[in-house]
Amino acid sequence: MYYLAFPKDSLRSKILVYGVYLLEVLQTVLTTQVGFHAFAEGFGNLGSLDEIGLTWLAIPVISGIVAFLAETFYAYRIKILSGSNWVAGFIVLLAVIQLGGGIATAIEIKRTVYFSKLLNTRSLITSGIWNGGSFLCDVTIAIFMTYYLSRGRKNSEIKQTKVLLTKIIRLTIETGTITAAIALINFSLALLPGHPPYWETVASVLGKVYSNSMMAVLNSRMSISHETRSEEVDMHMKSLNVVSSLRVRHSGCSVYGSHRASLSVLESHRGVELGKIEEVQFPCRSSALSTVSI
Repeated sequence: MYYLAFPKDSLRSKILVYGVYLLEVLQTVLTTQVGFHAFAEGFGNLGSLDEIGLTWLAIPVISGIVAFLAETFYAYRIKILSGSNWVAGFIVLLAVIQLGGGIATAIEIKRTVYFSKLLNTRSLITSGIWNGGSFLCDVTIAIFMTYYLSRGRKNSEIKQTKVLLTKIIRLTIETGTITAAIALINFSLALLPGHPPYWETVASVLGKVYSNSMMAVLNSRMSISHETRSEEVDMHMKSLNVVSSLRVRHSGCSVYGSHRASLSVLESHRGVELGKIEEVQFPCRSSALSTVSI
């Protein structure tokens, strides 16, 4: 969706998006390999369920990197909104702390070899730094993004701008709440008496939550509409128009059918237009006039 809707985004944005995508693909491959080893290759062997394998790389390292990229992405946006480096610098500091905690957690996981021996004092400390840093960073992002966007909405006199800022504020609060809650739940489950492995499920989706929250913000610039009329789309909106038209000709008769679909992309700087007309000819089987529609 991002690839189709925003082909003219800056190179920096594209590198960020595709880099996160590749990290998520790598994480999926690694977790699939761990699951295949535990449930297929080790079928019937309960000891294989206790083996960590490549989990140390798939979960804390990759999730920590994805979270770091998403949080620095928000830090940059806050810097643009506020014009100050102090808040953005504090967010980046928290992002570095959670990344360091994730790497330290990965080292502890790899060292223990087995899940049953994992939740010791050192691993709980590193996990606390990892998840605690993520929680504080996400809450800080949600608070300052909401503050600066609310201030911009208050100062704006344009209705469309106020509506757009309200949408972004709601999205910021929702994504920030979700990522902060996942980090808090992950660490809370690790502290349960008896140390049940419930935390493994939450930890495995942590990176996916961060990447999807970032993409939700980027793709929020896009709106999709479907039109069945032939009038032109309002030109004050920069849009990506995909127009499909079908003309059917028979021998001695002609039938016209048309269909228009538009994908309006709310880009802040520029848009593109694409038009495509297809013509299909069929032999006329009868003198009667037929209607074709799509």
